[in-house]
Amino acid sequence: MTTILTSAQNPKIQRVRRLLAQKKARDEEGCFVVEGVRIVEEALRQSALIETIFYAEPVSERVAEILAQAALVGIETIETAPALVGAMTDTRCAQPVVAVIRKRDLPIPTDPTFVLVLDEIHDPGNLGTIIRTAAAAGVDCILLSPNCTDPSAPKVLRATMGAQLSLPVYELSWEEIRTFFANRPEIEIIASALEDGQDFWLSDYTKAVALIIGSEARGIGGESAALATKKIRIPMTDRVESMNAAIAAAIWMYEVRRQRTL
Repeated sequence: MTTILTSAQNPKIQRVRRLLAQKKARDEEGCFVVEGVRIVEEALRQSALIETIFYAEPVSERVAEILAQAALVGIETIETAPALVGAMTDTRCAQPVVAVIRKRDLPIPTDPTFVLVLDEIHDPGNLGTIIRTAAAAGVDCILLSPNCTDPSAPKVLRATMGAQLSLPVYELSWEEIRTFFANRPEIEIIASALEDGQDFWLSDYTKAVALIIGSEARGIGGESAALATKKIRIPMTDRVESMNAAIAAAIWMYEVRRQRTL
């Protein structure tokens, strides 16, 4: 007989809620939580280290397929009372499936030619959108500076829609970032700037390059400025003073992709 979780005080439920709410818990356990059919499907497709899948009956055909695939590879699946699924998610509308995934460090390519450095990106939606766009644009890896928002936070993961499962994303100290580039002197490091920078249309991105995107509030910091060998700016009218970080990153990344596919 199948055991159904029916109590919000169940340790498994409490653990999921803790992982959703606390970066400390995610770091200590090396796990994070994803919710929704699409992202769990993507996790299975990417062979992510899925530990447990929670679901509520009745299940759709897509969820039934998820459970069947999970059974084939030995992933634990647990039926949960429908009312409790909402207690295990970070959104108002409960999704029909929730998964706990163990973190893993995806390998950085031996000779990366397209690196993204994010300098204190605080907004979870912006970070998730940038990661998703980076995966689409062909970025090899993303380096997060200290004080960026947690890439395993629920809002970030929802915005990535699973892209983070296939793209190396590393949280590093500035010393580690400097060492990364010291070991790869062929990479040109270019930082975004609001002024006093070269027009980004005029830059050549066909060779190995790293793009530094600054924070939503203050742009690039001193560490980024010292690391960069060149600054560029995206031309704007005088109607606005700045551009959303995720939009600026998307425009810039796709200019790199455009130049490399001509």
